[in-house]
Amino acid sequence: VAISPPIEMTGGHTHIAVGLSGGAMAVYDEETFEQIKFAIHCKEDIDELKYAPNAKYLAVGSHDNYVDLLDVANDYAMLCRLAGHSSYIKHIDWSADSRVIQSVCGGYEVLYWNVATGRQFRSTHDSVESDTIWADWTSSLGFPVMGIYPPDADGTDVNAVHRTRDGRLIAVADDFGAISLFCAP
Repeated sequence: VAISPPIEMTGGHTHIAVGLSGGAMAVYDEETFEQIKFAIHCKEDIDELKYAPNAKYLAVGSHDNYVDLLDVANDYAMLCRLAGHSSYIKHIDWSADSRVIQSVCGGYEVLYWNVATGRQFRSTHDSVESDTIWADWTSSLGFPVMGIYPPDADGTDVNAVHRTRDGRLIAVADDFGAISLFCAP
């Protein structure tokens, strides 16, 4: 089960999306607990869901190795499928302007996506990685989290990462039962 951070919608309602086994997803009103939407978007479990900062989109990552981009205002209709990962989706982060998605998979690939076109940024001449301002950072990979791994650790030792909204601190949960706080980067 995966739960999105809540997002305030126009009209004052707050939505929470929940990813379930078997590719199912449900959306609830945070105040009334009323189910707003239930859908099956893929065949395998959903592990990651994130609303865009502008509340227009929901990105859904699954064990099918895809990120599905949904249109919130259009009853969570599928806009496009972002395909390119070789393993299940572990983390999704949105840029602050809701124009770029960063996704990380179980194969430790970091891919960047253009939300308007649904296409992956592939050029070695672009500056997406270095110049994008991220709304959140939950990936265990990348410059902002380069010092979080203990000596002799592998990628599986870090289970959860979250950078504070002001970008100054990073909380890390690991395999050893510890929660550590780091300066970012």
